[in-house]
Amino acid sequence: MTQFVKEYQQNVWQKVSVLRAFSSCRKDGALMGEPGVAKIIFVYELCKTPDLLQEFLRKADLIKKDLTCAKYNSPMKLRSKDINDGAVWTCRNRINKQEWGLQKSIRFESWFSFSKLTMGEIFFSTHLIVKRYGTDKIIDEYSFSSSTMADW
Repeated sequence: MTQFVKEYQQNVWQKVSVLRAFSSCRKDGALMGEPGVAKIIFVYELCKTPDLLQEFLRKADLIKKDLTCAKYNSPMKLRSKDINDGAVWTCRNRINKQEWGLQKSIRFESWFSFSKLTMGEIFFSTHLIVKRYGTDKIIDEYSFSSSTMADW
C-alpha cells in the first residue's frame, strides 16, 4: 500500500499548484508527506481531481473495479456523467430491438453508498478522522455539519 500511495503522491504533485508560501517545498514534494504516507494536502489535492480520485479508490479496492449486469450477466461499462461522482456503471444491451439501459452508481456496494456527501468529501473527512483531528476542528475548519460528523 505504501508504494501505491507513493505513486499517487508523485502523480498529484505534478498537477498541484502550491501556494506561494509553500514554494520552497515545491522542489521535492515534501508537502505531499513522506513517500507512501499521505499528508492532508495530498488528500485534499487528490479529492479535487475526481478522475484521479476514482482511479485511486478503484486501485485501493474502495470502489468496484468492474461490475456485471445482473439481468444479462454481461460486463457493465463505467461511463462519465455530469453528476457529483462523475461516472456511473451502465449496461446497454438490446433484446428484440429494444435497448436495456441499466445504471448503477459508482458507489454500488461500497462504503460510500449510503452517504449524500461526495466521495471526495467522504475520503477527505475520513482522513481527518483517522489522523485524529477533533470533530469540533473539522466542523469549524471545513464546514461539515455536526450531524454529518456524528454520522461518521
